[in-house]
Amino acid sequence: MNSDSASDSFDTPISKQRKRWFDTEMDKQRQAYLYDKELNLFAGTWNVCGKGPAEGVRIDKWLFPVEHRKDRPFDIYMLGLQEIQNLSGVDAVRTDARRGEQWRSTIKKTLGSDYDQVAERQLVGILVVVLMRKNHVPYLSNVQLSYAATGVLNAVGNKGGVAARFQLYDKTISCVACHLAAHTEFVQRRNQDFENVVRKAVFLPDNPSQASKSHSSNLSGHPPIISGVGSSTDWSDFLQTKRSSNANAVASFGGLPSVAEGASAWLGSVASVAATAISDMSAGANTAILNDPNAVRILQHDVVFWLGDLNYRIDASLTNVMKWIEEENWHELYEADQLQKQMKTCSVFTGFKEGPIRFPPTYKMSKSEDKYKVSGENGDKIRIPAYTDRILWRFGENLTPSGTLPRMKLQNYTSPIVYSSDHRPVYASFRMFFGIEDVKRKQHIEDKVNRELDVREASLRPNLLFSPTIVDFGDVFFERNCNRQFSIKNNGDSPAYLTLSLPSDTPEWFKFDPSPWHNFEIPSGKSVQLNFGILITGKDGSANDMPRNGCKLNTSVRVHAEPGSLRQRIQVRGRYVVTTLGLSLETLSMLERPVLALRNPTERELERLTNMDRKEPGYYREREREREPDVVPRAIPKEIWLLVNALLKMRDSEQLSFASTCPDLFLRSGDEALTQRVLSFVDRSERIPPDLSGYAVGSCMLQILGNLSDPVVPRKLYRRVLEAGHSMEPELVQGVLDLLPPLNSNVFWYIVDFLCDTKLVKGPENARALAGVFGNVLLTPHGAANSERDHRRKTDFMMEAFSIQKSCRDPAHRVFLDLSPPASHPKRINSSFAG
Repeated sequence: MNSDSASDSFDTPISKQRKRWFDTEMDKQRQAYLYDKELNLFAGTWNVCGKGPAEGVRIDKWLFPVEHRKDRPFDIYMLGLQEIQNLSGVDAVRTDARRGEQWRSTIKKTLGSDYDQVAERQLVGILVVVLMRKNHVPYLSNVQLSYAATGVLNAVGNKGGVAARFQLYDKTISCVACHLAAHTEFVQRRNQDFENVVRKAVFLPDNPSQASKSHSSNLSGHPPIISGVGSSTDWSDFLQTKRSSNANAVASFGGLPSVAEGASAWLGSVASVAATAISDMSAGANTAILNDPNAVRILQHDVVFWLGDLNYRIDASLTNVMKWIEEENWHELYEADQLQKQMKTCSVFTGFKEGPIRFPPTYKMSKSEDKYKVSGENGDKIRIPAYTDRILWRFGENLTPSGTLPRMKLQNYTSPIVYSSDHRPVYASFRMFFGIEDVKRKQHIEDKVNRELDVREASLRPNLLFSPTIVDFGDVFFERNCNRQFSIKNNGDSPAYLTLSLPSDTPEWFKFDPSPWHNFEIPSGKSVQLNFGILITGKDGSANDMPRNGCKLNTSVRVHAEPGSLRQRIQVRGRYVVTTLGLSLETLSMLERPVLALRNPTERELERLTNMDRKEPGYYREREREREPDVVPRAIPKEIWLLVNALLKMRDSEQLSFASTCPDLFLRSGDEALTQRVLSFVDRSERIPPDLSGYAVGSCMLQILGNLSDPVVPRKLYRRVLEAGHSMEPELVQGVLDLLPPLNSNVFWYIVDFLCDTKLVKGPENARALAGVFGNVLLTPHGAANSERDHRRKTDFMMEAFSIQKSCRDPAHRVFLDLSPPASHPKRINSSFAG
């Protein structure tokens, strides 16, 4: 067993448990490394009655209250505007982004260069804007925007809410600008509009890890994270991009045109929106978004601010209302207010607070002087003054880490006199404390917590006994399953949790599935057994690769045990007994010594084995000119030649055939033990004794040809082989065979010549049987077994090759043809033929 390297990474539920422990402890000690920073917040709302920011309108009276103009400027502005565009005709269902831009520019110009706009969103006539002093912006994160339309059919944006959320230092804040249903009698509709905004306006982060509902502080001063903008680090670029996109915006819902002419266009637009809304509702639109587990909802923040024209009226006669206003009897006005009545019965805005109202109703005002418009003019309906414009707040559903509510205090709640609209603006000012990290103090506490966790984990660290210490497979043979068991015993007093994994470079021949061993519990005093396997085959190339590393088998299994983060490796080793089976034609053709010698290859052999791309004829000619003939592969691997040579000696000496000595050669299997004995002679490059069974020699030849790492006809040509066999046209078969590399061509025609010239191919039935046998070993596909159709086409391909052999003796088709018993090993490739 060796300790795991430091570079290895384990990500298990147990290692995550330590992080959870760490985060919990740091939250408990949060107040020890935070210091308070008091900020001034401004929350404002104004229904501007369809008007733009006209010349001469003093919005500074709204944005710069007297008590804050000099010594205590606001750090954050949260503004909600309603009816920033005309809401008649088609304008009631489309967003005129130009109006939003006019108001944003005017507000920004009024506040000056000390402020950055950090969030904005427009829904038809509703606009939310958040601005912040520049020195706080680096500590801002998780800026996100959402909206919910509650107008016609709960789908059109003339009514509804626009929401922004952000995190500053250690606090999460959401603010909602809204415009609820109008008219005195529609109290329940207003209540429902509020519920719809809360339910539908959810925030979906681009990255689920951004979905922290509170206390995930951005105290390092990195650029803000804005949902939908990705990882942009240029705050000014982001703001400019948002302005450009909004300037070109069209309808927020339904894709309506920016201009509509006449009543028919208006009716058609409304019909389009209504049809879309009904379709969406019937199909359960946005259900997936509303149920998304990563969604952050309006109320899931440390503080929620609600700004807007809520449209709740005063349930009293015009006479009484005007009398109370004249007397500044704010108590009677408030007692008759619809909103406070609904909040008392918990029908709406549950948990929200509102400051004491000590100012006159903000609606319905004269647009040019300080009085109410209560008498009808030009047929207008008489309106009773009301507190339609309100600012409420509540603390979120999550407490701070210390278990207390955020520290925030209302400073002022009033309505300044600003003309141009039939509503007066309203603002509320607050002082709120934010937590700022003392970096050095936090690091000191983190180190202390980590040390405490180390001690805790060490006391629980499992005492594991591994047996054996190294899994040694000994000698491993070709295509022979080899298995070993490995046991892990927990000698500790507490349970151990194991996660096993394999390194990325684990070889194909190692057989172990670690997936069931993920966070696996071993009780105290108990053991588990692991089963490891090794299987070396030819088709996956593992057998051919073995000689390159001296036939050594080495790999490992990683062990991660918790608690205590114990990391070790189970070492696995063995030794491959190399054999001719599974090697490639190239490897065999380059070998001077017997195959068995590859257990200890020489440096020269290793060089050849690692540089065996010798198939281009030009390479052979170049090596001959440089007098390096030993680098040129043999025309036929000596192992194939030894088998053919042995069979030739087993023919009837008079008829030169196998009719009397080995009838049905290659169609009858040899004895398995004798076949293995033949293979042992081939592996040692020794001549095969003539008294051995010809069938055993034939079976050995089929095994070697069928287990080449790439068959005689390379797998890349397999589809062409099937097409040519299906056509049964000699030209197509010859065309495929002409694509064979010289070495492969030599071996193919060497085998075909042997079959034909020794009269093994005789008669249609016998010829087809041999074509089927050799088609299966010379032409093999990737992976899957042959289908019946593929077998038939390969057989047809081989039958055509037999026909070509009988009709054509041109050496251009057959580079090496010498079936007389040679006196020595086969020749090397002759470059004059190879070209």
